Amino acid sequence: AELAFTHKIFINPSTSEVLCTTVAEALGMGKFVVLPSHPSNDFFAQFPNCLTYTNKEEFVGNLYFALTHSPEPLADEYLHALSWEAA
Repeated sequence: AELAFTHKIFINPSTSEVLCTTVAEALGMGKFVVLPSHPSNDFFAQFPNCLTYTNKEEFVGNLYFALTHSPEPLADEYLHALSWEAA
């Protein structure tokens, strides 16, 4: 539970594992999420704290950005998109 307060980045480099629940949880907790640009991640790309990449250089750039910036607080519309109501 302490990690939730001490870490601000969640990285999921997979395009074959189904980790969408953990991605949604990380976004809901106000973390940066670094994901490959892939159809399985299209839903998450709408969130300002979701940093997608298509190659190694973009991955490194997104990771650097996340390390040197603070995640944006989630607006109500994004919180709603992650809710059971919106599901």
